[in-house]
Amino acid sequence: MRQALFLPPLLLAVAALAEVPPPGASTCLGCHSATRAAPAIPSLRGTALPTLRLLNTCDSLLAPDEGISIASVYRAANGLWSDIPGAGGTSPLEAPAAVRVAEARYAEDWFASITADAFA
Repeated sequence: MRQALFLPPLLLAVAALAEVPPPGASTCLGCHSATRAAPAIPSLRGTALPTLRLLNTCDSLLAPDEGISIASVYRAANGLWSDIPGAGGTSPLEAPAAVRVAEARYAEDWFASITADAFA
């Protein structure tokens, strides 16, 4: 019975995914269906649709206590996701060790989160 409750939103998300392909990367793909299904809620409530933004991050481990990251922000326009100029960025090349340690933890936390989402 519980599965039947999730079937219509799932079909809506799958159909919406076909309309606007995501820019790529697993973080982006993981949240893409949610952003495509999100407009269904306001339309059911009779309220205005939100302006959707999609955040993509890539956290990478270079060593156990050394990480780097890159982030991009996209908006839907003309049936495609496009970069928002000036949004996002990369790790500084000359970042102090504390920043690299923090980014290593972000990478580990991202992996734990995406794994739980995929296999929970």
